[in-house]
Amino acid sequence: MPVYSQIITGEVEYNITNSGYLTDNNYNENSKCIYGKTTEFKNRIVVKFSDNTYGVKYLENPFYCWYYSPKGNLISYTKRANTGFPSEVKKYKPTGEMIMYGIQLSENESYWYKPDGKLIAHWINNNCYNSEGVIIMKRAIEE
Repeated sequence: MPVYSQIITGEVEYNITNSGYLTDNNYNENSKCIYGKTTEFKNRIVVKFSDNTYGVKYLENPFYCWYYSPKGNLISYTKRANTGFPSEVKKYKPTGEMIMYGIQLSENESYWYKPDGKLIAHWINNNCYNSEGVIIMKRAIEE
């Protein structure tokens, strides 16, 4: 009796809409950071920005950072090439469209560019400067 085998191949499609990050699952705790109440977290770092948006980086997956509106809805996310420095970083809309890319030189300094290569911002410590050297945003980190 002959034996036959067949190899089945396929792929799994991953996108942000099925990732579980479209809304902040820890909004109640993370929003305490937004409104000035310091909260310590063991599994994530929360960064609040002067425009009331905030970012969350989960320590178990340091390649991604998720950026949310003040109400906890995903507005963008970043993906790092590596966890060391320097590291290339790309920022995307929730739809997956790249909106900017950057180079993170250290924990405290990065440069951000439009897809056409024009400088958008230069972060130094907690201040973000535009291409003319004017502060356009600030951040505070809650760990």
